[in-house]
Amino acid sequence: KTFCVADFSAIEARVVSWLADEEWRMEVFRGDGKIYEAAGARMFNVPISAVTKGSDLRAKAKNAELALGYQGSLGAMKRMGGDKMGMSDTEMMSIVHKWRKANPKIVALWQEVEDCAHEAVRYQRKVVGTARNLEFDCDGDYLTVKLPSGRCLFYRNPRFVQKQVGGRGPVSKLLCYDGIVQETKQWGDIETYGGKLTENIVQAISRDLIG
Repeated sequence: KTFCVADFSAIEARVVSWLADEEWRMEVFRGDGKIYEAAGARMFNVPISAVTKGSDLRAKAKNAELALGYQGSLGAMKRMGGDKMGMSDTEMMSIVHKWRKANPKIVALWQEVEDCAHEAVRYQRKVVGTARNLEFDCDGDYLTVKLPSGRCLFYRNPRFVQKQVGGRGPVSKLLCYDGIVQETKQWGDIETYGGKLTENIVQAISRDLIG
């Protein structure tokens, strides 16, 4: 017997582009699908012909595409090997800003998802976002996000906690839920935010498509 395994090309990049209605990215995927080249041209303001396979610009654009789609910043760039490519912290932060400027609708999607989740939890009511009519709801026990397929994501015991981000500066109100903490593999508090919720939603939609 032969066991075959397959997935869709750049599925998460395609789904987040569709979810945010980031039209220039959608045009790339309707065409040759070369998102690294197209992103590099847009970020660095050069002709797409200058972003070739093996080029420094394409490598940097690929790093950005893999690291930044879910509100990642400097830490995400490093986790994807940005520092090993020889980029300084300053250059990586510059690329973060360039990527976000090139993808304003994805940036707006992170904020909308966070706002909808917060409103649903705070007032325990249904909130429908503009992004493909995603439905957020909360009954006190669970925050749910209804996907385009009709399937729901569930977040147990959603609540807000006060936290001083980075150990200094103003105290922020963060959304938490109960789950398995990745570092300890124990049940505990998991903090979430717009980019992380967007990642959950995009990966769930991608799973629905593959299923």
